[in-house]
Amino acid sequence: MGKKKRYILNTKKFGKKYFKVLDKMDGTVDNQISSKLVDTSIRKLTLTDFGDRTVKLTAQLFGSASAGSHEGTHKMGYFFHVSGGVNAISNNASPEYGGELIVISASGSKGYTFASAGPALVKGGKPAIFPAGRLTVKSTISNQNAPGFWSVEDKNLLAHAFASVNVSSAPIGLSSTQLGSALSGAVGGNFDGTLDMSLDLAQMNGTGVQHGSGSSVGSSAVYSPSGSAHGYAISASGSLTGSISLAHTGASNGHANKGLVVLLASGSVAALDAQSVTLTYVPLDVNGDQSADQAVSHVLTVT
Repeated sequence: MGKKKRYILNTKKFGKKYFKVLDKMDGTVDNQISSKLVDTSIRKLTLTDFGDRTVKLTAQLFGSASAGSHEGTHKMGYFFHVSGGVNAISNNASPEYGGELIVISASGSKGYTFASAGPALVKGGKPAIFPAGRLTVKSTISNQNAPGFWSVEDKNLLAHAFASVNVSSAPIGLSSTQLGSALSGAVGGNFDGTLDMSLDLAQMNGTGVQHGSGSSVGSSAVYSPSGSAHGYAISASGSLTGSISLAHTGASNGHANKGLVVLLASGSVAALDAQSVTLTYVPLDVNGDQSADQAVSHVLTVT
């Protein structure tokens, strides 16, 4: 009994062996624990950074999915508890981003490894795209079926575990110089209204992937608003006039504009007062949201 006792008292170290003991005890060695005396437990929780602001969760579980007083389908859930450098963890806090409910099994814990339903964690049914920094995820197991069960107090859960990972910055690789080179319509270096102010999307390719590509929702190709039709947003602000209304302010993922787009027609450029104008280009992630920390700006002169 010495070995079996160690397995039971130190499941973190001997979880697999304990699983095998319980599997034999229920009468059939089939990688499934049929006994209703063993609650589902989390032995190990692992987070993997995909390098595109998405994260994969993998959990090692063992136990029955319908044990004792907790009989019924057990659920595994998770929510993103801490991210972007925030350090404080509150036990019963509302999820910062959201979570996902996964049914483990209706009868017995078949198999040993669970992974998040998609390649990456999700938020509201979409890939969760995190800010760069430290991310902590709390994973929970319960036999409750109510939405949000994963955020109840720990004493009301069958099991819970935390895991952390550093979400890399995942630069897309755009630059201010690149944006300036992609503009056309200047005469003698300045925009005077003789020509349209245009942007060549073919020159706005990045060196890194679109954020969220690791989720398998988007293309894993390098960010490209032309070749891969990745989305973008464009805005302009004048030193005298403030926000300037553009003829083209961007496009969603999968857009049709893959070449030269007119930002301001020549007449609109001519109508502007002489001033400096800051043009800002922001790439979109796979969800169509702006990757704001990857924005680039270029200052041009209107005469």
